[in-house]
Amino acid sequence: MKTSRRKRQTTTQSAQKKTTRNPLAAKKRRPRTSANRKKNYLEFHALEVTQGKKRVYEFAVDGKIVEQFTEVSRIRRNADGHLQGYQRPEASKHIQEIRDYIDTPDAIIPNAPVIGFDKRVTFTPIMDVPKIHPYVQVGILKIPLPNQKSNQPKPGKIVDGQQRLAAIRDATRTAFPISVVAFIADDEREFSTNFIRVNNVKPLKTTLETELITTIKDAGTLPERLAKKHAPSLLVERLALDPRSPLNGLITRETSPKKIITEQSMIEMIANSLSDGLLFDIQSKEALTYEQIEEQMFCLLRDYWRAIEKTFPEAWAIPPKQSRLMHGTGIVSMGFLMEEIAARELGALLESLADHLPDSEDATSYRTGMFCRNLEIIAPACQWTSGSWDFGDDNGGITAWNEIENTPAWKKRLTKHLKRLYKKQRGRTRRVNEFSHPLPFGV
Repeated sequence: MKTSRRKRQTTTQSAQKKTTRNPLAAKKRRPRTSANRKKNYLEFHALEVTQGKKRVYEFAVDGKIVEQFTEVSRIRRNADGHLQGYQRPEASKHIQEIRDYIDTPDAIIPNAPVIGFDKRVTFTPIMDVPKIHPYVQVGILKIPLPNQKSNQPKPGKIVDGQQRLAAIRDATRTAFPISVVAFIADDEREFSTNFIRVNNVKPLKTTLETELITTIKDAGTLPERLAKKHAPSLLVERLALDPRSPLNGLITRETSPKKIITEQSMIEMIANSLSDGLLFDIQSKEALTYEQIEEQMFCLLRDYWRAIEKTFPEAWAIPPKQSRLMHGTGIVSMGFLMEEIAARELGALLESLADHLPDSEDATSYRTGMFCRNLEIIAPACQWTSGSWDFGDDNGGITAWNEIENTPAWKKRLTKHLKRLYKKQRGRTRRVNEFSHPLPFGV
C-alpha cells in the first residue's frame, strides 16, 4: 500500500518530536535494579576460625578501601575525664618508611592488620562448601557502610596495624590487596583489651600502656607482666585525676603530658608498698570488696602526700630540676619513709580506715595531721631545693642537693638516709605521745 510523500514527512516529524521532547525521560523511566543501586555495604569471602569460645575472621581486601569501614580510636579523655580510645598517634616517620617500601615493585605485607568489628558486621556460612576441618567455615562477611550524612561511627576499629594501613592509604599505588584478621566484639572494652594483648610482645609506650590498663576491670585477663601494674595504675589514675588529691594535675600521663611527676615514679612507689608494705596489709583484708580496698588505699596515699605538701611547700609542684622531692628518687624514697612511719602508727592508721568512712573529715584530718607530725621531725635535714645533704661518712658524705640522680643506687641511698634520720629523731623523743595523737573517733 503506497502513502503520499506529505504523509510520510508528517509521520517522520511526529517521531522526531517524541524523541526530542524530553531527552532525560528514558533515564528517569529506567527501572532501579541491583546493578544501578549503590550498595550501603561491602561483602568479602572470609574464613571463620573457631578458637575456643571465640571466632576470628580472615579475609582479603584492597588496603586502599579499608578506611571506608574502619577508624582509629585515639586515646583521649572526654569532658568528664573518662578515658576513651586506646591508639597512639600516627608515627609519621615510620609510615613514610613503610610507604616507600610499598611503592616498590616487589613489596609484600604478609602480616595481617587486626580489626575489631561491632555487632553490625555479620558472617553467613556458605553451606554447600564442604568443611575440611571442624574449626574452619567458609562464608561471606558483610560489613555495613555508615551513612555519610550522619555522624554514625564506622563498624570497624583498627586494633593493630594502623601504621601499615596509613602507609597503604598514602602510597601512590592505586590498589594494594592485603589479608586482614578480624573479630566481632561484644562491647567497646574488648577492643582495648585485645589492643593491649596484641602489643604485649612488642611493648607499647609505657605511659600509654599503664593508662590503658585502667580500662580493664579484671586483672586476671591480662598477661602476668601487665597484671602486676594493674592496681598501681588504678591508684595513680585516681591520684592524678581526683580533685581531692594533692597530686591532681601533677602527674605526667599519655593524655596529660608535660606535667611535673613521672607516672612511673608513682607506680614504682605504690608497687613497693603493695609488695610487702602498708598497702599490702590493706589489700590482704578478706572482708572487704575490691572497691573498698581501692578506696582505703587512695585515701591513705592522698593524705600522706597532702602531709608532704604541707611539710615541704617550697619544694612542692615545681619541676624536678628545681626540686628533688618531685624527682623519681624523691618520690620512691618518700614512699619507703611512709612505710617506716606506718610501722609505728599501724594500729591507728588501720583503725582510721576500717571502722569508719575512710574519706570522712575526721579520718582524713587525723591521718594528714599524724603524717605531718612525723615528717616535721626530719624536715630540717631535708635539702630538696638547695644546700647539701649530709648522708654520713658510711653513706656518701656531703652531697649537693642537685647531684641526686634518678637511679636505683641513689634511690637506695636516699631511702636509707631518710629512714635512719627518722629513727634517730624519733628515738630522741621522751614520750611516744609527743608524736601520737588521739583518734577523733576513738580506738
